[in-house]
Amino acid sequence: MLYALGAVASGTMVFKHLGLLDVLVSLTLYPKMEIKRDQSDVIMPGDEIRQKRRRIAGALQWIKELPNELVCEIFQYLQPRDLLLLARTTYFRSMLIHRSAEFIWKASRWNHGIPDPIPPMSEPAHANLLFDGTCHFCKDGRARDILWFALVRCCKECLVVKFSSEEELYETGIALPSLDDLVPYHDPGRNTKIQKWFICGVRRVYLNSAAKTLLGEYAKSEREGPAALSAFMKRKINERQLVLEQINVCQLWEEQWDAEKKANNQAIRKERADAVIRKLEALGWKEELQFESSRRKLLAHKRVNETKLLTEKIWSNIQAELKSVIAQIQTDRLEEEQLAVKKDRFAYLQKRLLMYEGCLSLNLFMPPAVDIALWYPLRALVESPGHISVEDDINQVLRDASFCDFIANWNTSRFQAAFHALREYRPDAVPNDMFLCTTLFRTAGCNASRVYGFTGIMAHKCHRLHGAKWYSGAPTLSCRIELHIPAIQFTRRVCGMFRINPLTTSFNDMLALNPLIECKTCYSESGIRHFVRWCAQSAQDHRDHYLSPVSSDIVNAISLRESENCQATKRNRESEHHYRCKFCNYRNGLATLRRHLRTFHGSIQLWDVVPLGSLHEVGRSTVVKFNGKVFNLLY
Repeated sequence: MLYALGAVASGTMVFKHLGLLDVLVSLTLYPKMEIKRDQSDVIMPGDEIRQKRRRIAGALQWIKELPNELVCEIFQYLQPRDLLLLARTTYFRSMLIHRSAEFIWKASRWNHGIPDPIPPMSEPAHANLLFDGTCHFCKDGRARDILWFALVRCCKECLVVKFSSEEELYETGIALPSLDDLVPYHDPGRNTKIQKWFICGVRRVYLNSAAKTLLGEYAKSEREGPAALSAFMKRKINERQLVLEQINVCQLWEEQWDAEKKANNQAIRKERADAVIRKLEALGWKEELQFESSRRKLLAHKRVNETKLLTEKIWSNIQAELKSVIAQIQTDRLEEEQLAVKKDRFAYLQKRLLMYEGCLSLNLFMPPAVDIALWYPLRALVESPGHISVEDDINQVLRDASFCDFIANWNTSRFQAAFHALREYRPDAVPNDMFLCTTLFRTAGCNASRVYGFTGIMAHKCHRLHGAKWYSGAPTLSCRIELHIPAIQFTRRVCGMFRINPLTTSFNDMLALNPLIECKTCYSESGIRHFVRWCAQSAQDHRDHYLSPVSSDIVNAISLRESENCQATKRNRESEHHYRCKFCNYRNGLATLRRHLRTFHGSIQLWDVVPLGSLHEVGRSTVVKFNGKVFNLLY
């Protein structure tokens, strides 16, 4: 071996062809791992993971015995990052850190296309800045990015301590009158996570130690006279200019180096991923890996997306885990496909129910589609495994007499739940009282603030049922129905003001009247007149205020001055399917339903419409101008 090394030293051969660089780096930087155990030890479970790093034990002694010229020639072909790591070992520290070894660092840098050091940095310091990813202050924290204009790497914890804004330096007695461009600084950016700099909008922070040193030199030159101060400033400006020029060169190199490193890592990841896929295909997973979603999930796994080439040893360590991963990916894919089939079947059922609702008896309400889908005959079809079509079977079930019985039973159960809530409040109530204007409900499960009449609570769909899957949550019947006591009390008060009999006035009649009320309390507080309709959701906020009925002249004036800005809001509200025709069960928005009544039934009276939404949903919101003032008026 020595003969070979001597021959290489006398010639111009590249040492990496003999494998010396790989041996040197591997022995010095990456010593192997082994299990330290006596021959008499009994192997116990878990011993295979109790590993210790094997000592070098003189493995590099033979390199120290070589001539210095030969060792220096070998080192010149190492990367500066490897030289930096070698310089931190006991064997080579004194050799590589010495000033006479500068030519080794230069040759290594030239061989790998690295720019010259930024003045006044030495070669080792320059390599440390470029390749050492630890904080230069605490030597412990991770510092991924270089603070180029400060020539340091700094972790987040040290950044707040070692750097200060100009205002913070001034508070400590350090003023930078004309030296701010000469002090090493860092731009934290507009989106900095350091709160004190983010709040104050700090755009530049300075290195504390450099600011103190520069200020001391500035004060010393100032004491020596104007000529010395001028020479000092000129020298510092020239030095800073040279530093900035070399920083620009190094930044361009860093961008290119990062791009090359990223491309190299991507190539390694792709090669490793292809090797893993070939291994899994050989194990019988070729068909599963044909699916793009399965392949994408596998490639995103941490054992596959690594920057290490796949070897037989690595594959033997990760084979069992990846087999389990691809099996789980297959299971998830099959579940997602089956879920998509269920959603398509449920969507088809919803379309059929819309057509079926038009043929429903006038005294019945169509249950929510989820409740119908959870009925066993239909649920068995929706959740049946496989990809077979069940549309004909769904149509057959909908035509069966048992489906009509299900709808009737659902309506009975919903009516009994609402009537039970009324009997708890009024024990002497009869079924006809369900249609009165003072019988108002709310749902304690999904939206307790909404006010519903009898028809609205019968058609209510629980909002808790929306989820990622085709069905989640509980059936609508599980939503607890209660009386809305504040709304009932407010309605009785309105009836008293307008001399309306609450014992004989139905909810539909009250909705048609929809009295306009003036709140005197809000007028006295805000200085403007405030009007509100009975069905408005915000009307409940005024139930404890002093209310007054409005004369017909003011009502007509307000109605004539409806603002045109809210016509779009009015149309959107009326386009929602919260209404149903009393004659034929046709369900649509209010405007469309009016045309339907005029065309098919010759009637356009509001009481020919069954409101199916909440009290606020079946109302209309607009803005009116009255006496030069703008008021919010809720219908």
